[in-house]
Amino acid sequence: FERFATSKIKSVKDLNAIKTLGFRGEALPSIASIAEVVIKSKYKNEVGHEYKISYGKKIHFKSSNIENGTSIEIKNIFNNLPARKKFLKSQNYEYRKILSLFKNFSLYYYGIDMKLINNDKIIYNLKSSTLLKRIGALYSKKIPSSLIEIKFNKDNYKISGFIGNLSLVKQSRGNQFLYINGRYIKDKLINMSIYNSYKSL
Repeated sequence: FERFATSKIKSVKDLNAIKTLGFRGEALPSIASIAEVVIKSKYKNEVGHEYKISYGKKIHFKSSNIENGTSIEIKNIFNNLPARKKFLKSQNYEYRKILSLFKNFSLYYYGIDMKLINNDKIIYNLKSSTLLKRIGALYSKKIPSSLIEIKFNKDNYKISGFIGNLSLVKQSRGNQFLYINGRYIKDKLINMSIYNSYKSL
């Protein structure tokens, strides 16, 4: 959580060997300076720990009974910066943005348990599963039976995923989720290529 501490680049050679998504180098200290952050983490058989930092100041570092994995809680964003806080939109708007991000990540990382809580209400409590089951858990249990699996390999390229059959065809271009090398992307050319394949329908 200190500045410049999270960079994964130690030499020029590292630029061609980055295998993680991770935070941009300055994101963790930037977030910790404008919010209350609690991170809990445990790796396999090691002892779990909890670290709390509030607006850039360390509050505590102690052992934790967390199960394997990492949990990050961020609260009271911009409470120490009222001028920045006023630029936040309504609670409903900010929640919709969070919900969109949650779906983006939970679709790709379907092998990880994910939970979304809003105003003390559990919206999603997703367990590790297959991609097909995760799609059903996020949308409707009826949808997986209307999906067609895609698997395509050529040269150094692999394309995999699911597309909807005719019963799922809609006029809008929503609910397209595209990932390249583990990263969620938005690309008008790819979106339109997919949409145009269905255009005659």
